[in-house]
Amino acid sequence: MVKRQGDKLVAVPYSEEYKQWLEPAAKLLEQAAAKTSNPSLKKFLSLRAQSFRTDDYFQSELAWMDLKDTPIEVAIGPYEVYTDTLYGRKTAFEAFVTLKDPKESSALDVYKGRLRAMEQNLPVEEKYKNFQRGFESPIAVADQVHGGGDNVPGVQTIAFNLPNDERVREAKGAKKVICAMCSAPSTSGS
Repeated sequence: MVKRQGDKLVAVPYSEEYKQWLEPAAKLLEQAAAKTSNPSLKKFLSLRAQSFRTDDYFQSELAWMDLKDTPIEVAIGPYEVYTDTLYGRKTAFEAFVTLKDPKESSALDVYKGRLRAMEQNLPVEEKYKNFQRGFESPIAVADQVHGGGDNVPGVQTIAFNLPNDERVREAKGAKKVICAMCSAPSTSGS
C-alpha cells in the first residue's frame, strides 16, 4: 500500500495494512493444515499462512507447485495486477478452491512432456525462447467450489496459470488449472 505521510509517500506492507483480515485468514489456513493428512497440502497451507504474515510468498509458491496426491487445488494470495490501472504492478488478493477431475486431468498429461518441444517450435526468434525455466508445469482440470477476492467480480475466470513469481517459474514452471466448472457462487465477504 502506498500512503501519504506528511509530504512523503511511504510503502506499507500488505501484512501490516491488511492485518485485520490476513491474520484471521492465516489462522484458518493453519487450522486447515492441522486437519489434512496430506503432507504436501499441510506444508503449503502452513507456509501460505506464514506468507500472509511476512509478505514473502516464495517458499509457499514453491510448496504450491509441489502439491501432490490431493484432490484439492487451492490457490490463495495476492496474484493479479489487472485492477492496477496506474502501473499494473499492485497485486490484488484472490482465492480459488477447486476439486481436481483426475480423469480429465490425466487426458492432458501428454502435453506436460512436450512443453520443451513446444517452446523449441514457437514461431519466434530464438532469443525469445527460454529453456532455463522449469518445465514441470502441472496441468489439471478442476471444478471450482469457491472463489473469492479478485476472482469474483467482472469477467469470470475459466483457468488460472500461476504463480506469477518469475523466480518460481524459473525453478519449477507454472501450474495450469482449467476449470470445467468455474466461478461457483461465493459467499459475501470473500
